[in-house]
Amino acid sequence: MDELEGVRRKYAQRIRDVLWRCHRVRLSDDLVSAFARIPREAFLGPAPWLVRGAPPATAWQRLTSRLAPRRYSSRDWSTRDPHQLYRDVAVAIDAARGLNNGQPSGLALWIQLLDLRRGDRVLHIGCGLGYYTALMAALVAPGEVIGVEIDATLARLAGANLASVDSVFVVNGDGAHHDPGPVDAILVNAGVTHPQTLWLDRLRPGGRMLLPLTNHEGIGMMLKVTSQPAGYAARFVSKLLIFHCAGARDVQYSERLASQLAGNAWRSVQSLRRDSHSPDAECWFHGQEFCLSARPIG
Repeated sequence: MDELEGVRRKYAQRIRDVLWRCHRVRLSDDLVSAFARIPREAFLGPAPWLVRGAPPATAWQRLTSRLAPRRYSSRDWSTRDPHQLYRDVAVAIDAARGLNNGQPSGLALWIQLLDLRRGDRVLHIGCGLGYYTALMAALVAPGEVIGVEIDATLARLAGANLASVDSVFVVNGDGAHHDPGPVDAILVNAGVTHPQTLWLDRLRPGGRMLLPLTNHEGIGMMLKVTSQPAGYAARFVSKLLIFHCAGARDVQYSERLASQLAGNAWRSVQSLRRDSHSPDAECWFHGQEFCLSARPIG
C-alpha cells in the first residue's frame, strides 16, 4: 500500500472543506476521489520542491502565535518530504519565472465549476506539468483531455507525466491559436485580457469555459462562460493572481481591465455578447468582437 494513501485522503477532504467553507461550493465525490488517488509528487519532478506558502508550524510557533505575528508564514521553503505537498499550497515549477503548480483549493474550485461529465472533451490551456490535467481526465473518462502548453520543456515533461493516462493528449503550442475541434469544456490556466474567438467558436452547446481576466500584474478574476441556446451566460466566480497567457493579451484591454476590476461593477455581468452593437449602459467591458454585459441572455 502507498504510504501516502492516507495523507492524500485527508488532503482531498481538506480541499472539500475549504471549498464549502469559503465558497459554499460542494466538491463532487469524483473530484475528491481524484485528489485522493493521484500522486501530486509524480508531477513535480525530483525533490527538493520549493513550496509557496507557510511551512508547517512547530508546537512552539503555534503557542507563541497568539502573542506575536507569525513571521515564518510568508516564506517560501524547500522540502524533500512528499507529505508536505499535500497541503493547500502552490509548488514552484520554475521559480525564476514565477511558474507554479497552483494552489489545490483554487484549481479544485475551477474544475468543479466546469461541471465536467463522463465522456466530455476538455481543453486545458496552460497545462504545466499535467497534475490538474490528470485530475480532469479522471472526471471525464472515457472522454478526452487536450493539454496545451506553450513552453516546450514543460510540454515534454507533461507528456511524460501523463503517458499512462488514457485519452490525454499534450500539445506544445500557443493555446490562443491551437484548434482543438469541438469541446465541452475549456479551462484557461493563464491570465488573458479577453476571450479568444476560437475558444467561443469551439464550445459545444451547453459548453463551459473558465478564463482568468487579468491586468498587467496578473491580478484579476475568473470568468465562467456557458454556451446556451439564447447566447453566452457569463459571471465572475473568484479573484486570482496568475501567470500571463502570452498569446491572449492586449495592452489596451489590460489597462481597461485594471480600471474596471477596481470597483464592484463586475458583479453586474450576466452575459458575453458577440453581436455587433454600440457601447451602452449595460456594457461592462466592450471589445471589438465581444462584450461582457449586464444584459441577461434570453
